[in-house]
Amino acid sequence: MPKSDSTLNFEKSYAELEAIVAELESGKFSIDDSVKKFERGLTLAQSLKKKLTDVEKKVETMKASFSQEDGDAVS
Repeated sequence: MPKSDSTLNFEKSYAELEAIVAELESGKFSIDDSVKKFERGLTLAQSLKKKLTDVEKKVETMKASFSQEDGDAVS
């Protein structure tokens, strides 16, 4: 099954965040560049967190729907 655009965007954003973390940990950047990278990292982290929360809600909704259809509790 091909990956959806949202999956690719998530993976691309996550990879970018990992790269930013590695760059910041290297200590090779000026304070100004580091702050810019940190700001970008925070933006990415917030976006990724929102996406994960949205997916979690969707899964819970699907589980509840499945549970109601079958009359069984899904845990």
